[in-house]
Amino acid sequence: MLLVGYLVLDYVVVHWITSEFDRAQLSKARALVTLTKQYGERIELDFADEFMPEFEAPLNPEYFQVWLENGDTLERSRSLRRQELPQPVGRSLRHAFFDLPLPDGRSGRAVEIVFQAQLEDKEGRAPDKLPRQQQLALVVARERESLNRSLWWVQFSLLAAVFIMMGFIAWGVKHAVDIGLKPLRDIGLRLQKLDAHRLHERLEAEKQPQELRPWIEQFNALLQRLELSFQREQRFSADVAHELRTPVAELHSLAEVATRWPADQQALAHFFQHALGASKQMQYIVNNLLALARCEKGNLDIDYQAVDLAALLDSAWARVHPAAQDKSIYFVNQAESEPWVYTGIQELELILNNIFTNAVAYSRAHSPIQASIIVDNDRVVFSLCNFVQNLAREDLDKMFDRMWRKDPFHNSGQHAGLGLSLVKAYVQALDLEVRVALDPSDRFCLSIHGLALLTQAHSTSKST
Repeated sequence: MLLVGYLVLDYVVVHWITSEFDRAQLSKARALVTLTKQYGERIELDFADEFMPEFEAPLNPEYFQVWLENGDTLERSRSLRRQELPQPVGRSLRHAFFDLPLPDGRSGRAVEIVFQAQLEDKEGRAPDKLPRQQQLALVVARERESLNRSLWWVQFSLLAAVFIMMGFIAWGVKHAVDIGLKPLRDIGLRLQKLDAHRLHERLEAEKQPQELRPWIEQFNALLQRLELSFQREQRFSADVAHELRTPVAELHSLAEVATRWPADQQALAHFFQHALGASKQMQYIVNNLLALARCEKGNLDIDYQAVDLAALLDSAWARVHPAAQDKSIYFVNQAESEPWVYTGIQELELILNNIFTNAVAYSRAHSPIQASIIVDNDRVVFSLCNFVQNLAREDLDKMFDRMWRKDPFHNSGQHAGLGLSLVKAYVQALDLEVRVALDPSDRFCLSIHGLALLTQAHSTSKST
């Protein structure tokens, strides 16, 4: 933009200075024209050296020359001496400017005028008495080095001004950018100090520019999620250590007792039975953790096929029925239909087994477990509801956290708190959605949304 502005301004200023130079020279030429008079057939130039000394100056003189119509010289300045100025070729009444070398070798600029001499006799100016007027030609020349110097200084000044403005703009832009980026630099310094132990710190959005506030708010939200994730991981590590500490301690004690009394076969059998139970508990925890890891990494090889959902529900209830009988818990199937769905059969079976196991473990004694299946267009929604105790609404957000359990079961040693975590992991792997709700009557419901419904014809074919 500065370059374009410089070129435009340079053109305008150079054109204006040159025009003023030419205008002054044209005025001098027209003054000479007014001094040219015609008396009948005679033409004279009433030139006075004392009024125009520039044509007689010994240094840097100016030049003029007047020609008659036949090409003879009517008058010339003494500064020409015996030299000639170029005679205009055209004879139309006009004026024109051109550059030329002066007789003394300097570069010059000249104006040429073709004109008619004034009639001195007023009576002869009558139309019927006008003699034939001749066309005369006049060339006035002067050096143009002063013009060149003026143009050079103007162009140099403009160019220098452009460079000065560019430097000022560069400095101003840098200064403005430094001021504008200072909040970002401050934020960067704050972020450099963040680590896993300082995730509770937040960036202040109120004191920052309006443009940065949405970004800072999003970053603070990210820090909050990271803090919660770190807290869950720390809690998970502590819970894993807690869960494995009991069976490991039991195995250690059993090994010490067995080595102290190796001859007691009855005690050894009893010890081995307890060791088998502890190892199964450890294996259960490890297998569930590995299953969670596979789900999170997306390493599951899901075999999609047609599944009889009602039959799968009956199978899942059959596995937990003995434990349900101990608490006098009974199953109520409120399914509106018995649909076939298209999904991963192994993953869905694991989901239902964990849901039923969790429901039986945390249901109140002598209460029902209610299952429902609702078909909505081409999708199926499965829900399982049971009555619980000591569960609050704020606990719903934690139910899918690994190793989380609501007291008093946390220290019972019967459950590792991984069941619902596995449910959520498998549900996400099947591209489904799991939802939980708790009503005022302590009725807890877990629902699976998004199961793909098969057509009746497809269902019959698969069943056959």
